[in-house]
Amino acid sequence: MLIWNGGGILVVLIAAVLTVPLGFLAAGFLGSDPAGLGAGAGLVLGAVGVHFAGRKLNAPRQGFHPATGRPVVYRNAHTFFFVPMQYWAFVLPIGGVAAAIGALPLQDPGVPGTPRPAGPRPSPTREGAGPSRSATARPGRSRHRAREARTP
Repeated sequence: MLIWNGGGILVVLIAAVLTVPLGFLAAGFLGSDPAGLGAGAGLVLGAVGVHFAGRKLNAPRQGFHPATGRPVVYRNAHTFFFVPMQYWAFVLPIGGVAAAIGALPLQDPGVPGTPRPAGPRPSPTREGAGPSRSATARPGRSRHRAREARTP
């Protein structure tokens, strides 16, 4: 195939078999927000399985050439996106760490002692104050021109 050769599709299958259940377990026990922690752990554990499966499948085998009878080393090519299976064990944990970091809760800036995010602070709004004056102006005109058009 274009995307995988031999058993290369096992990279996705092994990672999915561990990632999906661990993500659901984390969501069930910890809530839906930290489900990425379970998925990240699944990717890291999947990397271990992919490494050992890739080393086993891509191990060279000793054989003999059928016509000449000379010894030949047969090498298997179990690849996923042109990368041998066992090397995906170094890529999957990176995705696992990224998923786990993405699932970590952000600190609440309203709690004393926590750093505030950079940028301008939002201005307090009054509830029920209605739309601002600029929101009532006609599109394509500035407030100043809209005011000039209303004065006789």
